Amino acid sequence: MAVAEFQIGAPGPAGDPWFWPKLLLALQIAVVVGGVVGARLAGPGLDTANYVYLFRAPPSLSDGVKRFEPLFLLLVTGLRFFTRDPGTIFFAIASIACLIKLVAVARLKDASLAIFALAYVATCMPLYEYNQIRVAVAIGFVYFAWNHLPTTPLRSAIYFAIALGFHYSTALFIIPALILVAAQSRFAVIIGSAALGLIAVASLFIDGSVFDRAPLVLQSYA
Repeated sequence: MAVAEFQIGAPGPAGDPWFWPKLLLALQIAVVVGGVVGARLAGPGLDTANYVYLFRAPPSLSDGVKRFEPLFLLLVTGLRFFTRDPGTIFFAIASIACLIKLVAVARLKDASLAIFALAYVATCMPLYEYNQIRVAVAIGFVYFAWNHLPTTPLRSAIYFAIALGFHYSTALFIIPALILVAAQSRFAVIIGSAALGLIAVASLFIDGSVFDRAPLVLQSYA
């Protein structure tokens, strides 16, 4: 189907006659992504062994929160009621993470779901859904949080809280959001986001981890 047919005219199913076909497309893409991740078609990722161990022998919630975020532990615990197979759990989490982001984009005005999906799968999916699955889920809720920020800040705050429950690093997104609400200026958000990005990059070089991990990261994409 042509990409032009997936252009969004208005947010939400009520204002967009193409919303449900786009939702079906999002579901199909998410299942394919989940299948690739669950089958480990590109080989094991950097964190695969840690997650496999978690899926097979999850710690108690009190012990687990010392290493993993609470909502992620709850999700894994819920999935373990249905299956104990690590590949199936990888499939389910990756599918959920990808679907959340695709649905968030499908509700944006003047956005192309097909173009976004192609770009995301080609660039971000190998890093997030394939390796950093907690971040993958968290970013999906960040997408929803940013969508609702201009019109419904309370709902946006709820989505930010859910994102934090899957990965604490998403707290970095809250600062630009507060700047946007306070200043009502896109320029202020750009400056704040750029400053946070520079701090994050600088921290990688300061502790030297970027040099130590670079060969492993490149190997995971090979």
